Amino acid sequence: MVKVKKTIFITGSSEGIGLQIGKKFLAENFQVIINSRKKLKKKLKNLDHIKGDMTNLQDVKKVSKIIKKRVKRLDVLVCNVGYGKYKYNEFPSLKETQDSLDKNFYSCFLILNELKNFLIKSKSKIICISSICGTEIIKNAPISYSISKSLLNIYLKHLSKSFAKNGVNLNIISPGNIIFDGSTWDKKMKKNKKNTIKYVKDNVPVNKFGSPKDIANAVFFLSSKENNFISGANLLIDGGQTN
Repeated sequence: MVKVKKTIFITGSSEGIGLQIGKKFLAENFQVIINSRKKLKKKLKNLDHIKGDMTNLQDVKKVSKIIKKRVKRLDVLVCNVGYGKYKYNEFPSLKETQDSLDKNFYSCFLILNELKNFLIKSKSKIICISSICGTEIIKNAPISYSISKSLLNIYLKHLSKSFAKNGVNLNIISPGNIIFDGSTWDKKMKKNKKNTIKYVKDNVPVNKFGSPKDIANAVFFLSSKENNFISGANLLIDGGQTN
């Protein structure tokens, strides 16, 4: 009897944390479907790709239809779309705040709404990537970003209860300072290495950055058979930074 591969769909996953999650699950013999707003310049080996803007309802509907046609069940959904590259401002503009809500809240809200029945039917595991900025005030973190991640966390906590009653585990992962090529912290290191290292030393007890692999490993555990009781949790992966 041929064993059917388990499936995972990761939104916003053509690079960084999302792509690393895809590679981790590919190594575990999953059928991996990644997503980005634009067509990939270079095809990624053994990774399926669906183009679509997760902040746009019509795109989300199209992507959802494609997924339902492509796979019989969805074992894991990872909501990874997010954006926080705003300048710190005590009074963020309405335009910036709406942009942050679109990318950090509605990108998750829309896909969960469209796939909810399919996820329940599949008894899926759902992991949503948030941020420590949504759990407490982080010095110099963009306020619009923090607001959107806080809203996301509250929404997901409520939603996890409804999903749990239907056999679906939904959990949150809130990364701290994660560095990879092209990331915010990578750019800060290149711009002012001395000040960036000092910030990490002063604020992160383990005195180092995290990596996308740290997040990918946590996602894999939360989506595994070993996790049959963790639901509605927010796992902080921040080197001890938050209080």
